[in-house]
Amino acid sequence: VRRPYSIRTGKGKAEAGTSGIAAQLAANAKEGRELNDRGGGRVDVIIADIVATAGLMKAAAEAEPTSPFHASNLVLYFDEPNMGVHLNPKVRETVSDILHHAPFTTVLASATLPPWSA
Repeated sequence: VRRPYSIRTGKGKAEAGTSGIAAQLAANAKEGRELNDRGGGRVDVIIADIVATAGLMKAAAEAEPTSPFHASNLVLYFDEPNMGVHLNPKVRETVSDILHHAPFTTVLASATLPPWSA
């Protein structure tokens, strides 16, 4: 069995997201090991909004090198990273946080970058 893992930022129901991202990742990994998931608690894919992604990337950057959630073990696939950054300062700040903590292996899909000379 491969169970879906849930990481919350606290924007949903009151019981969701009651702890930080790093604590939720650790709890999910522990549950996966205890329930003998095929991945042994190691997450294969996390699909997240930009707020959760910013938290995940920060937690990954701060994780111990031996952690399965360390940035060196992750690939970030960031679709439409420019979406809304010119309209909302909060979105721009969140995207900036994501890119600041992005792992070495990052895919920016449908991204428009400034000229290399800029």
